[in-house]
Amino acid sequence: MGKTISEKILAKHAKKESVSAGEVVVCDVDFAMVTDTRASNTIKMMNKLEKSALKFTQNTALVLDHYSPPPHPEAAEIHQKMRQFSDQANTHLYDIGDGICHQVLPEGGHLTSGDLVVGTDTHSVTYGAFNAFGTGIEGSDVLCKRAQANVHRNDIQTPMHFRCVNLFEVTLQDLLSWEAFDKWLIDPPRDGAFAVVQALRDANLQGQSHIMPKRIVYVSCNPATLARDAGVLVNEAGYELSQAGIMNMFPHTSHVESVAVFNLKST
Repeated sequence: MGKTISEKILAKHAKKESVSAGEVVVCDVDFAMVTDTRASNTIKMMNKLEKSALKFTQNTALVLDHYSPPPHPEAAEIHQKMRQFSDQANTHLYDIGDGICHQVLPEGGHLTSGDLVVGTDTHSVTYGAFNAFGTGIEGSDVLCKRAQANVHRNDIQTPMHFRCVNLFEVTLQDLLSWEAFDKWLIDPPRDGAFAVVQALRDANLQGQSHIMPKRIVYVSCNPATLARDAGVLVNEAGYELSQAGIMNMFPHTSHVESVAVFNLKST
């Protein structure tokens, strides 16, 4: 069977004859993009390298687009750090008003067919439209630390805890190890929250309803996976669907955001 374009690009950049699904490879990257939402930690890690010259910076773009204009002093400070780092390291810089990260990269001629591109944004996969391989790099554990720091900065006395968990691998044992919560707000990616709802189903079937939230607000960017997960919650996990609606957040496209509210049935 022939190879997919992703397999061909990864094999080329890993300097291998071929690669296949499930294989872990180390690849050379053609271009990297950093947005202002991840720039602070990225620059911090780059500075830890303690090198006067970073070879890859000319193939890197810093983009000030998510906080445009900066909504608070912290964002303005991040922007200033990005400008300073770009000037010192000689990266490409797209300042406020220059455009959205996934727009300026192709328009700026930073990628072409067959390239391997990484970005600090999960939507970096859109570079596939140019027959390139794009992948996003996120930092959820960093977000947990930043969230906890915000609690202290704002002197919030209500107990709050943040935890980094892979929700695609959640089991009943994980639920039992967590605290019991009255309400959940979940906002999964397009693949949905199948492992989570399966764990709730197992809790219901095994008489562990004390760890199940009484209400779940489920925000979805994919109606198909929402419908799949709703089927498990309603038919197997003991919930009822009380409300549902959609929000047209992307006009002139077929994409909608869906919101559903599930309440645990009385036992």
